[in-house]
Amino acid sequence: MTASDRSTRPGVLAEHRRRKASPSAAIRQGLSHPVIDTDLHTLEFTPLLEEHIDAVGGSKAVDGFRRIVGGGHGVRGFGASDWYSQTPQERRDRRSVRPPWWSLPTRNTLDLATVALPELLHERLEESGTDFAILYPNAATMAVAIGDSDLRRVVTRAMNTYNADLYRPYADRVTPVAAIPLHTPEEGIEELEHAVGTLGLKAALIPGYVRRPIADLARRYPAAEHPDLARHAFWLDTLGLDSAHDYDPFWAKLVELKVAPTTHASGQGWTARSTPSNFMYNHIGHFADAAHAFAKSLFFGGVTRRFPALRIGFLEGGAGWAASLLADIVGHWEKRNPQAIGNYDPAAIDRDLLARLFREHGADLLRGRDYDDARIVETALSGLTGILLHPQQDLVVLDTRSFPEFRAQTIPGAISVPGAEIVDVVRDLAPSPDTLVVASCGGRTRSIIGAQALIAAGLPNRVVSLQNGTMGWTLGGLTVEKGARRRSAPASAAARGWSVAAAAALAERHGVPTIDAATLAAWSADDARTLHRIDVRQPEEYERGHRPGFVSVPGGQLVQETDRHVATLGARIVLADDGSLVRARVTASWLARMGWEVAVLDAGLADGVLELGPRPARVLGLGALDEPADSLIAPDALAHRIGDGGVALVDLGLSSEYRRGHLPSAWFATRGRLASVLDRLPKADTLVLTSPDGALARLAAAELRALGLRALALDGGTRAWIAAGLPLDAEALYADELDDVWLPPRLHPDPEAAMRAYLDWEIDLIRHVGLDPDFRFRDREAASRPAAHHAAA
Repeated sequence: MTASDRSTRPGVLAEHRRRKASPSAAIRQGLSHPVIDTDLHTLEFTPLLEEHIDAVGGSKAVDGFRRIVGGGHGVRGFGASDWYSQTPQERRDRRSVRPPWWSLPTRNTLDLATVALPELLHERLEESGTDFAILYPNAATMAVAIGDSDLRRVVTRAMNTYNADLYRPYADRVTPVAAIPLHTPEEGIEELEHAVGTLGLKAALIPGYVRRPIADLARRYPAAEHPDLARHAFWLDTLGLDSAHDYDPFWAKLVELKVAPTTHASGQGWTARSTPSNFMYNHIGHFADAAHAFAKSLFFGGVTRRFPALRIGFLEGGAGWAASLLADIVGHWEKRNPQAIGNYDPAAIDRDLLARLFREHGADLLRGRDYDDARIVETALSGLTGILLHPQQDLVVLDTRSFPEFRAQTIPGAISVPGAEIVDVVRDLAPSPDTLVVASCGGRTRSIIGAQALIAAGLPNRVVSLQNGTMGWTLGGLTVEKGARRRSAPASAAARGWSVAAAAALAERHGVPTIDAATLAAWSADDARTLHRIDVRQPEEYERGHRPGFVSVPGGQLVQETDRHVATLGARIVLADDGSLVRARVTASWLARMGWEVAVLDAGLADGVLELGPRPARVLGLGALDEPADSLIAPDALAHRIGDGGVALVDLGLSSEYRRGHLPSAWFATRGRLASVLDRLPKADTLVLTSPDGALARLAAAELRALGLRALALDGGTRAWIAAGLPLDAEALYADELDDVWLPPRLHPDPEAAMRAYLDWEIDLIRHVGLDPDFRFRDREAASRPAAHHAAA
């Protein structure tokens, strides 16, 4: 039977239409645009819904659903149903939330049936002046809030299937929302993909928050032993700011599937809405409160910035709360933006003027006090005023990058603690467990690695990473410090004792073995496996003495840039350190989780023969190079040739090094494209090539000679030129494109644009890593938990 046939058949609906014309339909006829009802609530037919629940989760799930629904007065577990079984005194003592009595309209029975019967609803849409309706099954808002994880997944999956099946025949006029639970981003993604990809649903309902136990109270008062306390001791995770999880993968999935979710969260039962006597007091404005909290969290948590294409609908809060929120955000920005915040800087106080004003207008306050001007100012700015002017924050900022990067720019007051050093010295830098430890870097990666290392090591302090590091600091209008020299001292005995134990436990947790010299010798002799031997200490320590065969890669850099230093997939890695093994074990724990077979050498440097200085670079093909006797030119000889003319100089080093200084009149080029840019160089009898240590220049010179050109290499390269006391030049002569290195954003022509582009790329790495089939991080669930929460600059 078609919709047209149903509309003309005799029955209650036909009789209703004869008796009463629809004013809504008449209004719709006068409009030139369609009308969409974006929040049409429907009622479930319980026997059929329970059949779907049984099909997904069995009879136990049906029993669990019935317990949650309770006696029809509300949802058990949220304080509603219990209210009716309590005495007035119990309600006051327990602060039970007053639920409604009679919450469904009943006098218009036709309307009551309409929201329960899909066919009737479809027939009456035109009568209501609606062209299309998005349906919100009443139980959907309840399902996503079920605390029991297994039951929540069953009920939401069954409810989505029930609604998709029930309303599919009427898809031309209605579409039900899919209930998407979000206790974790993973369950949200799974249910969203099923609802959209399998069931074909088009809209989604998400919770605006998740109630989570307060961790400290939950540890001291387990829920199983203190259920009443657990019921009230919760915090609201609003899924954006300071969330327990990183929900970015879920927001990204919404954008990918082109789904604009809505939230219909309830604020009833929150602190300001928990009277035991008056339902209307609890109800009025509660949707707005919930939406307000969720919207703020998305904005201040950066979700709206990271996902500008994401659209979220907030239902039943009214436009007033949205206008108020916007006005509040704008107002706070005007007062506390990077420029306006200077109005609160204590340094801006005119102390001479303050003393004068106190003398001219403060006789009543100063009577009997023989204060000079300095004492007047000191006293006026003490006490409560002093607290307001100088809020005390016990924190330490630890910059986890290399020391040269730290010197280039850092957060004011930060201390240089490169990479794996952070676990070793943190107890000296933050001796009190109340000290907030902030890990920082240029962007995000190394600060997150450093912060998570401290958390994994069991540091009792609160640890955060500075969101977006020095880039975020700069983009926030704040000034970085340049030329800083603050470095962490070697760990004290107490700090070292803690770090040794913590690092050993960390290595054991992730299955990192400690091997002896005999094992190292056996692995070195194994022709079937590649072995990478890496010294994770700082470069200056390495140069003072290191084990033969080990290369220098500080631990923090190795974790971030494994692809630069470990060339063979499936290779063994052995890390060397000083006798404490702290840095090696912390680094190895990361490598093990990344899927590498890694071990720590058990001894420090007390025994064995050591090599001094930097390890010479091994250049493939350099030893077998056929070079004429006159293929090299010494720095002094080249200096004379430059003065006489007849040579063209080419610098094959990195463009970033070339900018800092190069041989006079030298042109920049890259070895790979050198032959194609020769016509851009000045005409000369001889080409002289240089590179930092001369090795690359020798290889390139041989290639040019094979082309029939007269080419020499500077003996010892640019370093030998500098060691000879010869001058460098800053005038740039480019024969090639400057695309050989990734420049730090601060060196780009538009630094802020480059910073934003880099941060967008780095944030999006999370999504790309999740899509990579070769993702080998051993603890995927732990990797998805942002234990090291970001702190905004």
